[in-house]
Amino acid sequence: MGKEQSRALIAGVDSVLREVWDPIGINGAPETRDEYTSYAPHIARLLRSGASDAEIERHLATLILGMGISWVSPDRARSTLAALRFPSRRSEQQSSCRSSTRKSPQFRRVGEVVVY
Repeated sequence: MGKEQSRALIAGVDSVLREVWDPIGINGAPETRDEYTSYAPHIARLLRSGASDAEIERHLATLILGMGISWVSPDRARSTLAALRFPSRRSEQQSSCRSSTRKSPQFRRVGEVVVY
């Protein structure tokens, strides 16, 4: 992968993190545009290396735990993984994540993070 492709991948990952993943709910605030930027290069490396969804999910869970958040919606996790794997479907995933209604929680653990 050339430098331009690598930069484009990192920019795309950064966009997904900000628009879809956004665990602290800051999307839309211009002053926070770069909040997740430092995470993008490592996630791009995971994608380039062929990491599984489980590996990427564990990495995102570790990042969330580092923010002091102990849970994440499985809809958000699925939407984030889908958007990272298929960037052209990002807007579809983003809208389905936001429009989904909350049902009774079903918990599972990803590392130290409880996913429901």
